[in-house]
Amino acid sequence: MISREALFAYVESGTLPSGPLTVHVDIINRCNLRCPSCWNHSPLVPRKKPDRDAVLDMKGFERIRSELKAAGVGKVMLSGGGEPFLHPGIYAMISGLKDAGMHVTVLSNGMLIDPLRIERNPPDRIILNYCASRQAEDRALHRDLLERINRTVPLSLVLVTDSTAVDQVIPLVEAALDFPDIQVTFKPASLSAETVRLALSGEDREKLLNTILPRVRELCENRGIPHNIGMFEDQLAGTGPAGDASETGCYAGIFYSRIYVNGDVFFCCAHIKTGNLYESSFAEIWKSEKYRAIRNSLKEGRFFPCCSQCGKYNLNYRAAEMLKGSGR
Repeated sequence: MISREALFAYVESGTLPSGPLTVHVDIINRCNLRCPSCWNHSPLVPRKKPDRDAVLDMKGFERIRSELKAAGVGKVMLSGGGEPFLHPGIYAMISGLKDAGMHVTVLSNGMLIDPLRIERNPPDRIILNYCASRQAEDRALHRDLLERINRTVPLSLVLVTDSTAVDQVIPLVEAALDFPDIQVTFKPASLSAETVRLALSGEDREKLLNTILPRVRELCENRGIPHNIGMFEDQLAGTGPAGDASETGCYAGIFYSRIYVNGDVFFCCAHIKTGNLYESSFAEIWKSEKYRAIRNSLKEGRFFPCCSQCGKYNLNYRAAEMLKGSGR
């Protein structure tokens, strides 16, 4: 979500909104899948992380909800380093955020959603995160479940694309065409030293650009389905494994923030820590000198190494296009 007014105010005078438009809240790091390119659960990542299975308790969640409401946050995304529908409190969290007047999106692999409970406690949207061909085959078995869920909740399809998933793109999109209000988004996998072997090859990129994406564009546009294929084509035309924020500029510092399971507040999807909710309020962190220094560094073109694989490239791309279209 991008506000034209907030974007122009920040670019022209450095004026910040009272809080980000969207906050991504990690509620659980456990997962039922082991997607190859996943930063947390890939079988290619051998080390045992101390917080790999961490869970946000309901007391911590209630604190987060209260602080975000006070900061005027309008949209919350529930996710984590794992599958949010493994959290026993997920449906209460959805209801609590909705009762507080917030728009709620859940990022999920779609395998564990209870159709009866989601009908009673529906979020505003569920983003289905499809990461690899094996899971694509598994999810074909759950089409009836997703169709039932989609009667209550709009779905978005995010195709996290690595070398294992290229040939599954068209079948996955075809399977989603009949879902009402579906949106299709492509995202290159963000890869670590352990998973970089899954990066798209030159042949993969050529196949996507010349064969697969033209077909997907045709499928989507024939049905009026929103997509980000143009942006993804720009990413594929580059040399890096994912979109580089230096190409667009960074606007995450006015529109987005992320809260980790342990209360750490991060500037974006990367682990650029700005504070902790058990030490300061969210509003204090948002307005802090540390947050301001990171914003200024990025505004002046001094990027972090992680910016070469920007997890918010879609947001930054849209903001840059908005500025370009306005002549700013």
